[in-house]
Amino acid sequence: MISLKIFDDPENLGAALAEELLDGAASAEREGRAYVIGCPSGRSLKPTYRAFASMASERRANFSNLHIALMDEFVERTATGWQWIPADRHCSCIGFARREIIDPLNEHLPVSHKVPAANILAPPPGNPVAFERRIEMLGGIDLFLLASGTTDGHVAFNPPGTRRESETRIIELAETTRCDSRLSFPELASTGAVPSHGVSVGLGTIKRFSRETVLVMTGEDKAHSLVKIAALERFDTNWPASIIHCLPPGRVMVDKELAGTACAMLTARPFQ
Repeated sequence: MISLKIFDDPENLGAALAEELLDGAASAEREGRAYVIGCPSGRSLKPTYRAFASMASERRANFSNLHIALMDEFVERTATGWQWIPADRHCSCIGFARREIIDPLNEHLPVSHKVPAANILAPPPGNPVAFERRIEMLGGIDLFLLASGTTDGHVAFNPPGTRRESETRIIELAETTRCDSRLSFPELASTGAVPSHGVSVGLGTIKRFSRETVLVMTGEDKAHSLVKIAALERFDTNWPASIIHCLPPGRVMVDKELAGTACAMLTARPFQ
């Protein structure tokens, strides 16, 4: 059974999760090892990333051993094969990570404490499984932050129908996933402007390499996803975000607005 924690608003949720990240990074620094965070792009984790950067600046955190593992990136086919879209495109997940995570983290830190450029990891389209080998060499992902698609419950680019054991791979995006991407990247003129393919971690990648995971959802438009997950007792391939049932301790963090909307919709069992 999932464990649900409700916060007054996304900012309070983000601050609590940022505290966890800072504590984890500090503990890893004392132990002399890498600290690896799995990070999605999109709306749900923005308050967490903002709080993380703000607290890191206040505490003069040392992120020289911090690694940021990105979940996915849009790709396009070229004469030489699949390639990431340019990072300066509005919808680039790598560009999002630089703007929303890396640059704010590094802005007020001394050079010796910044996140090194080499510590930003994204699945390479030419050899996606190499991403998994890199994660394994680092000792796994300490905390994987997850988000759920609004319309179809996708996690990273994994669409409905994805196997629980799926690996990092090139994926043709579901139309519902492309529609959701417009919410994350509003400058896109239409769903047709969203790239049709992406390279993404698999659900099995998350399960195999994560020491801990947390699913974060905020805003009343995520209520349908929360209701779906709460109503399930186990992973359902038709709703990828239900993978949280396979990821001890099964933590889900939401804001009060979302919880209120979801509770009004629920007719089945309560959360525990």
